[in-house]
Amino acid sequence: MVDPRIFEISYWFTTAPGPISASTTYIFLALFGVCIIAGGGSVLYRKKVKNLDKMYKDIYTRSTNALLTMGSLGFLWLFFSYENIPFFSGRYFFIAWFLGCIAWSYLIYNYAVYEVPKRIRKRDEQLRMRKYMPGSRSHVS
Repeated sequence: MVDPRIFEISYWFTTAPGPISASTTYIFLALFGVCIIAGGGSVLYRKKVKNLDKMYKDIYTRSTNALLTMGSLGFLWLFFSYENIPFFSGRYFFIAWFLGCIAWSYLIYNYAVYEVPKRIRKRDEQLRMRKYMPGSRSHVS
């Protein structure tokens, strides 16, 4: 059952929120653990695939950094909440973590969907134009 105080602003911005329940702790452990495992999987995939374009590897690097950072920060916040440290266990850190995840996801999405195709088109155009330039050896097979 959801606590009805969840919709009150004082619930989220108190400096001493009290102990975190066991079921909530397990949910956060799973969430942050999935972030760490997915980040590790992204590292392994990026290293395994050799013929991946540099720009696509950059997408994996950005997502790896986001997942590992947010997972680590989440575990740090969960530790502070578990230990019931007054300022650092505040629920507002979870709000900041969640907003950070949304912002980082947007930046990665924007880069992958808009920037990478634009850069690939520009690179392909430069390669196409370079073969017609005098002194270029790219036209020699």
